[in-house]
Amino acid sequence: TDFLAGGAELADVLWRDTLSDACLIAAGAPSQTAPDLFASEAMRKLIAALSKEFDLVVIDSAPVLAVSDTRNLARLADKIVFVVRWQMTRRLAVQPALRQMIDAGGNVAGVLLSMVDLRRYAKFGDRGFYHRQIRLYLSR
Repeated sequence: TDFLAGGAELADVLWRDTLSDACLIAAGAPSQTAPDLFASEAMRKLIAALSKEFDLVVIDSAPVLAVSDTRNLARLADKIVFVVRWQMTRRLAVQPALRQMIDAGGNVAGVLLSMVDLRRYAKFGDRGFYHRQIRLYLSR
């Protein structure tokens, strides 16, 4: 938000990790106009500039149903990986959230199930190939 609002230069907000080649830009100061900033021409230019400098630009955003920021950002991303937390995110919330991403112009590449408890998942019984693969993973 600091860069998009014009209060900082890109070099001021781009943080380079000393242990890897990764760089990141933190969210910045809280802003009442964040949804407008994320839908702005400045945001489009920022993503275009970052895309020229980096192989991959990842935008980590808020939950879709919580704020409009994510829907604004969906239009700007080449692909969207929709993350759902296992045993926490309700199925009834996932469907409308995915619909909102698509309706906003997002290109959903897939859904990622996060924080899966593999030991607990394995208790669902022998379900063929995937169950055997999980058992191999858990035995290491």
